[in-house]
Amino acid sequence: PVSDRTLEALTLDGPPPVDAAAARTFSSTFSRPARVVAIRPRLDRAYQAVDVRAVLPAGRTVSLLQLHAAQPQWYRRYWFADAVELPAGTRIEVVVLPAPPDGLGLSPTRPDPLQISLDYVPQ
Repeated sequence: PVSDRTLEALTLDGPPPVDAAAARTFSSTFSRPARVVAIRPRLDRAYQAVDVRAVLPAGRTVSLLQLHAAQPQWYRRYWFADAVELPAGTRIEVVVLPAPPDGLGLSPTRPDPLQISLDYVPQ
């Protein structure tokens, strides 16, 4: 069991796109140890790939979520089968690669900004 502690969220706001076709990378760091139990991506458009990973203070990388051909209507919480224990100082890194426009030059979008939220229990 996770515990009787309150679930908190670390939300990473994606930067606005400079080039609609270019990959974007953004990150945030846990200031204290955390037990991550779920991830909630909120996509502003279709993406060819979404990659969320934890970079531990010692340099080891742990993949947390990989989505392929991700769509903006996929707003949901992805629960981990087992919580992921992360030490203080762990950097959460997100890389998104926009999907190319369809044959009509369109790519599905949402008015919401790009955000990735990690639900965690502070340790």
